[in-house]
Amino acid sequence: MEQRPKKLLEQVQDVIHLKHYSYQTEKTYIYWIRRYILFQNKRHPKDMGSAEIEAFVMHLAVNENVAASMQNQALHAILFLYREVLKQDLDLKVDAVRAKKSKYLPTVLTKDEVFAIIKQLSGVHQLLIKLPLLMVIFFGMSSLLYTKLDELTLTSNYPLHIQKICGFYK
Repeated sequence: MEQRPKKLLEQVQDVIHLKHYSYQTEKTYIYWIRRYILFQNKRHPKDMGSAEIEAFVMHLAVNENVAASMQNQALHAILFLYREVLKQDLDLKVDAVRAKKSKYLPTVLTKDEVFAIIKQLSGVHQLLIKLPLLMVIFFGMSSLLYTKLDELTLTSNYPLHIQKICGFYK
């Protein structure tokens, strides 16, 4: 009995498994590859090239208003398909309209603003905020990176058990 040739997305899964990519990456790559094929009216990717990839990436930015990171994710999934599964090296210079990167910067509080917020807290909430700050002062930043709170039992006298993953505290 003859075994049927594997479908394209099954081949993609096989290569992803062979390369030990995560399950989430597998789901994401298959999603974008499927979208790419459907966008091109179910044409096989081996019959397409840079122009079709550019059209798809431009469609994502212009018609679907996806974020720049999503557009890059889609592009990388399609490039994976061509390079790793179909073994086609594309001379890809995507001149498509790219999604705009966010102009918003994350909000960072000044030292005075942080202290004003901490001053407004009391009891357990203030302790939970001050604890990492105190640990930096007493143990140093490198120790804080290796320290985890094993057990935090807050009672009237606040017993606290700190376990160090690598080091002396136990």
